Amino acid sequence: MVTQHPEGVDQRYENPRPYDRRGWTRTEQALSSIRKSADCLIDTKLFDAQHIEAKVESGKRQQLERGCGPLGTMEEALLRLHIMIKLCKPERKPPVTPIAFNEWLDESVSHGTISFTSNADIKIVSTQYMLGFYGSLTSTPSLDMRGLKWDDEQLGLFLVSLCDAAKYKKEKDGLSLSLARLRLHKNRLTDQGMRKLLDILDRVELPGLAELNIKKQEEGYGFSDEMIKEARTWCARKKVTEFK
Repeated sequence: MVTQHPEGVDQRYENPRPYDRRGWTRTEQALSSIRKSADCLIDTKLFDAQHIEAKVESGKRQQLERGCGPLGTMEEALLRLHIMIKLCKPERKPPVTPIAFNEWLDESVSHGTISFTSNADIKIVSTQYMLGFYGSLTSTPSLDMRGLKWDDEQLGLFLVSLCDAAKYKKEKDGLSLSLARLRLHKNRLTDQGMRKLLDILDRVELPGLAELNIKKQEEGYGFSDEMIKEARTWCARKKVTEFK
C-alpha cells in the first residue's frame, strides 16, 4: 500500500492532501488490513533500496562463510524479496466492526482529521467497508496475523470483529464461519490474551478450526506452562488437531 506522497507531489497533483487525511485512502487501508496475510501487506513508505541491498550482500557473505557456495539467481531474488517484506511490513491495527468504523468515520470527518472531496462519498465508503468486512471474515479459511506486534488489548479488538462476523453469518445464512487456520504467533500476547481468546472461541462456532498457532511470541512475552496446558486441553476438546 502507498501511505506517503511521492516527492514533488505539490507540483504534480491537484490534491496534495496527505494520504492519512483522506477518507478514501484511509478506508482502502482499513479494507486491505482485514484479512491480508502477514507477509502480503507492505508499505512502500518503508522501502529503502540501499538498506535492502546491504542486507542482501550480508546474506550472501554469510552463505559463503557457511561454506554453502554462492547464491544462485533465483535464491538471491528470493532472499531480496524476503528482506523487502520484512523491512516494509507496516504495523497493522486489528480490523474493527462496521459499526466501530462508522463511528470513527463520523468523528474524523466532524473533527476535520480526514475529509472527502464530496461528502456523498461518506455513505459509499461506509457501505464498501461493511461489504468488505463481512465478505472477508465470513468466507476466509485462514487468518494469518503473525508478527504484527499485537498485544492483549489489540487481540481483544480482533476477537470482537471475529464475533461480529460469526453473528452476521449465522443470522444471514444460518452457517458458521469457515475458519480452519488461526495464526497469532510472534506477537506480544500473554496469559491474559490467551484467556480472552479461549473464552471468545468457546462462544463462536468454528467447527472446521484445525490449527491454532500461538505458542511462540516475541521475546519478553508468552504464556505460562499452566496456560499452555489449558490451551492444549481446550484444543483437544474442540478437536483442533494442530496447537503450536
